[in-house]
Amino acid sequence: MVIKMSAPLKPRALIDAEHNAFPACLDGFGDPSQQPRYPQSRAELMAGRRAVSETEAETPLSLREVVVGPATAKEIRWATQ
Repeated sequence: MVIKMSAPLKPRALIDAEHNAFPACLDGFGDPSQQPRYPQSRAELMAGRRAVSETEAETPLSLREVVVGPATAKEIRWATQ
């Protein structure tokens, strides 16, 4: 399933349920340092979607496409930093 957004993401944008929970930039990306930024090859666990462009995201097909990012790891107490 592909989700289309009406406007590009801004850095550090919050996940907004009104916009179908598009991954937050950059914490919601599987690999926030990836260049070029899109398409992301993996989804971040809490974001639940893989950003394929500035305006589109898709649900991963399997857990092999999902990673636990630093913000999620801290929130679930897998990491202290």
